Amino acid sequence: MFPPQLPSSNRPRNLSRLLFILVLAAGVALLLAHTQPAPRMARDRGWRAAAHLTLGADVLYRLSIFAEASGDSAQAKAMQQMAIALYERSALGPTPSAPAAYRLGIFYSKLGYPDHGRQFLEQAAQLDEDRHQLYLLLSAIYEEGAVDKVGWLEHASLLDDQPRWLAGLTRADMYQRLDEHDRSRQLRRQWQGQQFIFGLMVSGLLIVYGILGLLGLVMLAHAVVRLARQPTSRRPRHIYVPWQLIDIVEVVVVLVFLMVGLTLAAGKLHHYLPRPDSAGIIDAIIVAAVYLLSTAATLAVIYYRIGSYRRPWRMLGLRVDHLPTRIGWGLVGYGVFICLLASGLFAARGLDLVSSLPGLLGQLKEPLELISQPQTPAAYAVYFVLICLIAPLVEEIIFRGFIYAGLRRITGMTPALLLSAAIFASVHVAAPAGGMVVIGGLGLVMAYLYEHTRSLVPSIVTHSLHNTLLFILLAAYGLL
Repeated sequence: MFPPQLPSSNRPRNLSRLLFILVLAAGVALLLAHTQPAPRMARDRGWRAAAHLTLGADVLYRLSIFAEASGDSAQAKAMQQMAIALYERSALGPTPSAPAAYRLGIFYSKLGYPDHGRQFLEQAAQLDEDRHQLYLLLSAIYEEGAVDKVGWLEHASLLDDQPRWLAGLTRADMYQRLDEHDRSRQLRRQWQGQQFIFGLMVSGLLIVYGILGLLGLVMLAHAVVRLARQPTSRRPRHIYVPWQLIDIVEVVVVLVFLMVGLTLAAGKLHHYLPRPDSAGIIDAIIVAAVYLLSTAATLAVIYYRIGSYRRPWRMLGLRVDHLPTRIGWGLVGYGVFICLLASGLFAARGLDLVSSLPGLLGQLKEPLELISQPQTPAAYAVYFVLICLIAPLVEEIIFRGFIYAGLRRITGMTPALLLSAAIFASVHVAAPAGGMVVIGGLGLVMAYLYEHTRSLVPSIVTHSLHNTLLFILLAAYGLL
């Protein structure tokens, strides 16, 4: 039995389609090479990118506060030293980071090294001229010298131009320098309570990851035992789908072209929009609009290619029969991914999950990284719906239901698993090799789930669970 072919009456000429694909690919290259984002958007993104480098170190430092409040002073000191080492690596590296430098300015000053603190705050001011006044205010607060109560209070709103947890800390320190001790104690108690809640949430997430990892370990052990008992496993079933390689290339190029083009257009639009205190909702709407327009147009291209067939969405793997079993497979699949990831961390770092957080968080990309910045509740709601509900459904249809299934028909199972995972990783992660490995590994697991069940439900569950757990961590970081 041969795989079904697209009817010749519905197939455009390959030369025309190839020309269309080449034009879009050239358009992507030109947009990336010659189009610069608007200046303000570029500054905002530069700040976010630099601040994002400190996210993992921030989590470690905040966990040290939680450990100290829990009575584990040795662990607290070790995590604090690890966080400062990460800040120094970022502030003193080949591309110095202003957020890392000014954090070192604060923490060195609090540790009793005012000269070091002043040097790092001056470095931050040189690297980030837009926030020069903020660094001047911080220098005044943490230096030994005269107190300008009127000036400090007049410019206290500058402290809010930081992550929320740092704003609470520096504001409490400012009131302490102003001898308003009641106000300082109140703010410090509130800040310490927020760090304790944050530590509890991170600990709870680590427990969830641990339970899922154990579930994955049991599943892997069961698979090894089963393979040992039955070494000659049956051959995998074929996947018969009507689309071909040129259809897959077309969908990938259309998706990338739309994402790049609409993102740059949004940057131009962002330049002309007002910047109120609730600007987080504007950014959230822009990100959601770019994503939804890009993926909706890509799904339209897919439907145009296969819509004439009977039950095209079922052909893409949207099967909901045996739903509880398929959801269970999704949970097990994510557990296997966590188990494999933990094995990689064990090989690289001795399975120190806490110290591995910075490396894992350092691979995040928009829109997930935007959640770590302070947002309004409405903005968080938009990101939750987009990242945890819509993205898993849409991306699984595109990457597993269409791309993997098409590659599987053409190349066989193993090459299709690897190729689809590589495409998935390259679309999500721009440069870091570590991020390519993590996202590619997740794509590999989700493609295997589709191969095993012939349904997108397990991979949607795995994808949604991964995004939701990261969302909870980053939302807690931004809110507390």
